[in-house]
Amino acid sequence: MPRPDESRPPLRPEGWSPPPAPPPPPDPARRAFHVVLGGIGTLLVAIAVVFVLILAQGPRSAPVAAPSPSPSPTPTGSPGRAVPLPDYPGRGSKVIGRIDDPNAGLSYARLGPPWRVDADRMSDFGREQTVITERYGPDATPYWANISSDALPARLARYYGGPYRTYHAARAMLADVRSTYYPEGNRRTDVASQPIEVEGREGWLIAARLSFSREGMRARSELAAVAVVDTGSSLPGVVYLSIPDTHRQLWPDIDTTVRSLRLLN
Repeated sequence: MPRPDESRPPLRPEGWSPPPAPPPPPDPARRAFHVVLGGIGTLLVAIAVVFVLILAQGPRSAPVAAPSPSPSPTPTGSPGRAVPLPDYPGRGSKVIGRIDDPNAGLSYARLGPPWRVDADRMSDFGREQTVITERYGPDATPYWANISSDALPARLARYYGGPYRTYHAARAMLADVRSTYYPEGNRRTDVASQPIEVEGREGWLIAARLSFSREGMRARSELAAVAVVDTGSSLPGVVYLSIPDTHRQLWPDIDTTVRSLRLLN
């Protein structure tokens, strides 16, 4: 057992003071509050940054749907004063029969030599009579006069509507063959624009002189004509004629052909 004097605590030195007590442990609830508060602050800062970036980009317009294509309008306008086809000098070619074109719904004169019915020539028309008027270039390429017929091409159907529909279709057809068959840069001089009638059906004839230059070719222009006739079908019948100036003696054949037009029953 200890001695009596060992049961007493030792004396404390003078000036001694107890060490400060350790800080109390943090309150868990308060610590969680600060964590949440800090997270909210970070989120608010991020939202502010995004908002500033949006403002810097400027207002964004809503996407606009592309407009759907509208149907092409029916051509309008009056043909104006009628100008008849000139009476070209010469006897022209002899009529030896008829050409029947069921695609065009028309029948018209079959002409004798130098014209011939051409079933072999590659063309956009259903029926043709042709004359080789010259050969040009190193390959002796044939150049043709032609009398061709068919229905109005479907790509030009929108021109066949409204008042003066045969007039507008004839204008469109002449512009189409001009851009397709004639050298670029050709010049057009209008010659005739007149109404025609085929067995009580309305029609229109347009003719023009198309001038051009092609290396090695003697021809410098053509007389081109288009007759459009309402045959009662959804698309009218078309006859397209072109004869170069090297064969002016055949120009009367245009009038012969137009006068011979009949409906094909």
